[in-house]
Amino acid sequence: MLVMLKIRDNVDLKELEKFGYKKGEDIMCCSYNAYGKIYEQQLDSVLNVSGKGIIYVVEINEKSKGIELNLTTRRAFRCFGYMQNDVVEPYVQDLIQAGLVERVEDKWITEQ
Repeated sequence: MLVMLKIRDNVDLKELEKFGYKKGEDIMCCSYNAYGKIYEQQLDSVLNVSGKGIIYVVEINEKSKGIELNLTTRRAFRCFGYMQNDVVEPYVQDLIQAGLVERVEDKWITEQ
């Protein structure tokens, strides 16, 4: 069973703006039908490359309110997406502490 994080159904997504999230069309590396927040972590020394840090984007889908963590670089739009709560949770602690997030079973994954 895959447990994912999502914004509670009774939460207006405009509330996310208080936590630094922006509509997709207003932020790079984020889908238009989502709210997003960018975290950048420079891994130049680990990757042994210069100027190619990894960008972490927390994305919240407007329809499903599911929370996803996407990893990209400055040269690629999107590389990997994660929905597992143990991966996403450290990036949304402020939303969790504010009571905006719930854990749900991802039925699409478990029914396959």
